[in-house]
Amino acid sequence: YGTQMLPRVLGEKRAREMVFLCHLYSAQEAYEIGLVNKVVPNDKLEEAVAGWCRELLEKSPQALRIAKVSLNFESDLLYPSVVHGFQMLSMAHGTEEFQEGCSAFVEKRKPDFNRFRR
Repeated sequence: YGTQMLPRVLGEKRAREMVFLCHLYSAQEAYEIGLVNKVVPNDKLEEAVAGWCRELLEKSPQALRIAKVSLNFESDLLYPSVVHGFQMLSMAHGTEEFQEGCSAFVEKRKPDFNRFRR
């Protein structure tokens, strides 16, 4: 679902950069590019969440439900793209390349994909 939403949230170029290069982003960098709405220190997280919850509880429940349905409508239209994404993922899952990537991640090393180049 992320690969379908990223271009809408960040723009096509930034989304491609993120998906292709797989860089790790700090919380501040994620905030600056619009990936997250707010950055708070760990010790202030629950307080920040509680504040947002209090604000939401002041709003009309019906208006929030209607807004949520309306906002979700566009992403519901992405369903065929999500299905396609799952199909592509299932093609990769279990391959030697996939296993090398997973092993490298777990072992905290760079993956070696050279043997898979044509």
